[in-house]
Amino acid sequence: MGTHRTQRTHTTSVDWSLTGGGAASSTTVAALGLTAAAAAGTALDIAPFWGAAGAVAGAATSVAVGAHSEATPGGHVFNLARWAGAGSWLTWCLVHTPWDVNTLLTLGVGAAVSGGLSRVFAARSRGEAAATTGGTALVLGSQARLEREWEERLGRITRRRPFAVEDVRHWATGAGYSLTVTPPGGMTRKVLGPYADALSGDARLPEGCGVEIDRGPHRGSVVLHVATTDRMRESIDYPGDFGPRSILDPVVLGEHRDSSPAQVSWREHSALFAGQKGSGKTTLLNVSTAGVGRCTDALIWHIDLTGGGLSRAWLEPWLRGESERPALDWAACTPDDALAMVQAALEISRGRKESAFDKKLAADSSLLPIGEDLPEIVLIADEGKTLLNPTNTKGTLAKVRKGLEELQDIARDSAVTPVLSSLRATADTLAPAIKKQAVCRGAMAGSDDEEIAYLLGWKNLSSDDLAGPGTGFLTDGGPIRPFRCFQLTPRRIGELALTIAARRPELDAASVRAAGAAYARRYERMAATFGDGAPAAAEATEHDRQERGVPAGAGSGRGHLRSVPMSAQDWLREDDDEEGELEEVGGGAAVIAAPEQWSLPDRTGPAEDGEPDVLGRALAVLEEAGDDRIHSEDLAAALGYASSWALAADLNGYGVSTLPNKFNRGGRTARGYAREDLAAAARRQSAPPA
Repeated sequence: MGTHRTQRTHTTSVDWSLTGGGAASSTTVAALGLTAAAAAGTALDIAPFWGAAGAVAGAATSVAVGAHSEATPGGHVFNLARWAGAGSWLTWCLVHTPWDVNTLLTLGVGAAVSGGLSRVFAARSRGEAAATTGGTALVLGSQARLEREWEERLGRITRRRPFAVEDVRHWATGAGYSLTVTPPGGMTRKVLGPYADALSGDARLPEGCGVEIDRGPHRGSVVLHVATTDRMRESIDYPGDFGPRSILDPVVLGEHRDSSPAQVSWREHSALFAGQKGSGKTTLLNVSTAGVGRCTDALIWHIDLTGGGLSRAWLEPWLRGESERPALDWAACTPDDALAMVQAALEISRGRKESAFDKKLAADSSLLPIGEDLPEIVLIADEGKTLLNPTNTKGTLAKVRKGLEELQDIARDSAVTPVLSSLRATADTLAPAIKKQAVCRGAMAGSDDEEIAYLLGWKNLSSDDLAGPGTGFLTDGGPIRPFRCFQLTPRRIGELALTIAARRPELDAASVRAAGAAYARRYERMAATFGDGAPAAAEATEHDRQERGVPAGAGSGRGHLRSVPMSAQDWLREDDDEEGELEEVGGGAAVIAAPEQWSLPDRTGPAEDGEPDVLGRALAVLEEAGDDRIHSEDLAAALGYASSWALAADLNGYGVSTLPNKFNRGGRTARGYAREDLAAAARRQSAPPA
């Protein structure tokens, strides 16, 4: 189908009838009327100043009428010139006589010039001028009407005047526009905020659309974001660009109505999200995980007390053996493990205040400088309705909640940031202390207006402005704005998890020591609670060992978890253990011992020279191989470990982690350890205490 254009054709004609509205007839009538006035004035001997007075009065009336009809500046000037000419001619006639040939010729010439120029300088409205000129003038005309419409609407709704619309910016999506407004003196953005819903109704905006009141270019102005199309009903896929970023950059969670990014800053601020089942809250936490996962200077910890629904998708590639590390540095799905995680986070936060002081001093910064060697920890908690409940004052969950509150209080500088969530935003399900400390807050669709107000403040927010699951209100300490969260599918999560696992940093050695045994053994518990007891990568090690010429059976015993209700001195047991019947753990969390009972295996005990046995044996393997680097699985096999992650659990306790980049050995590319790191750890352990 072609585009149909309606083109208006103008025909130049002269209307000489006295009843018509043409320029010629109007000029003729005006000239005859002026002649009659001069004749009457001369006959009645009227004083000449009345001619000038009449001209001034006519000019003033012309200006007033022109302002009301939005006359163009050229029209104003042309009208004033005509009144000045008419007044001057009439005054001359009252002083002398109108019945002079030169006087009448002057009137005729003036009338002819006025009639000829009236088609060019007529005092038309801006809208009429735009309709005849088209193009830019049409845009300017519609913009002027829009400005005047909103100025009048703001004055009528607020009963305050005058409002001035300084600028109109139409959104690139065509879904609305933004107005820069200067309100009357004394009216601020905060005062105007409660009128947003009334303004939306008065503007007859469609369902799902509304007016957002935002900061202006200065304190004396505001910006109104007016949505005319409900674009938030459209699903927005997570962006394809997953390039590396820094946690110092904003984390993008979705888009606002005007397609601007809905972003938050989590270097210093903790976050709190609320949303009932089906509101899209878990999707929001998945998007948050992806956003933090892009950062090369941040690690992700999960507390997932909803049955593993949040963490499992991110761990699946690791559990299947597709990656050497999980995308999540730590994931806890039991209250005991959650408590261990929070306690480790607190110890790390306290320890960094001392261990990283020199780094702050070198950077001359009051805020801890973070990087790949000292990553931030973002702790994301997805829970049902009990974890943040202030009425729960006893038991493990109460300790977890108090630990999270303390993290909010003390961990800003040390770069441990809690991102929390709750099913409800009410006083009996959400601790006020947690809400107060969360600068970043989000309320997802499904919450009623009272819950939205409890979480975000009584700012006249309405759930009518949202478009169902996946949408919500978001603030990062600034204005509260509706947004649509990105859509993130399980398949896409699996792809991102592989990228995060390969890119993410390792926790710094000082923090590893502060976190203790619970952190060192986290992979074993994650494999037990989220998988079948061990990542699939561990099952493939025997075949790999044979291909690399490692003696059969070396370290081939698969790790199992003891089913003991009260204690577990050793997590890993060999298959030939005859002390008791072993039970392989598939996913039940009840068999896992309390965190305070976790301990490292005896194989890491010190040798005679004070050097830990695992470090000395690892250095001996490298010495025998005549190399300065070795793959994780090769070293684990040589030392008799069941898997590379079991070896990593032991070495992490001494601050030794795999190299950040993969390297090639024997035609195979993988991550592994450096002799230099192992030797440095051995020297630290052998050094006498200060």
